[in-house]
Amino acid sequence: MARKGIANRPGEEIYDHLEAAVRFSQSGDLKQAAEALETVFHADPDNIDATIGLANIHATWGDMEAAIPLFEKAAAICPGEVEAHFNLGRALSETGRLDDAVASYQKALAIEPDLIDAHHNIGNALKKLGRLDEALASYHRVLALNPNSVAEHNNLGTTLQNLGRLDEALASYDRALASDPDNSIVHSNNGSLLLERGTLDDALTRDERARASHPDSSIT
Repeated sequence: MARKGIANRPGEEIYDHLEAAVRFSQSGDLKQAAEALETVFHADPDNIDATIGLANIHATWGDMEAAIPLFEKAAAICPGEVEAHFNLGRALSETGRLDDAVASYQKALAIEPDLIDAHHNIGNALKKLGRLDEALASYHRVLALNPNSVAEHNNLGTTLQNLGRLDEALASYDRALASDPDNSIVHSNNGSLLLERGTLDDALTRDERARASHPDSSIT
């Protein structure tokens, strides 16, 4: 049976299905949202809202094999759509395609240069690839945009520690703790660094702080 109204009033029908998809998504019914978006996608394969919406749903379900080509299609349909490039980067990163992920994030940054999450994710991808000096540049960019980011000071610290730049790493951990004194992860990383330097007493003191704020934390 023909889908009601889709041939006679396609514009209105597409709008109705997109609105329904939004309502289903907001209520947490992603299956119904996906069905509504599929209807739009089949009627209008180049509809950017349906393409990105379906890609996001598949990514939420962990189905990156379906999500990636949809994000790629969205980026091709609308090259200036930041969400398409950024979410493609996330999906590629999830599948271990880190170089491709970095390239997608960079396309997002070409459109929105101050997109903090893109700089952060590039840093993490480069760190996993062993390109530590480049990762540092990304983390520094995040901190230029958000100087009080505990996560980024910690990321900077661990990367500097991996490079053997221990004094700089310690300073990064200290800046993180200035913003969040009870952060057990930073205390643990800091203590690990101090053990690496051989300052055992200071390391144990810091580990005690980490355990006090999070009993499962340990530097060993």
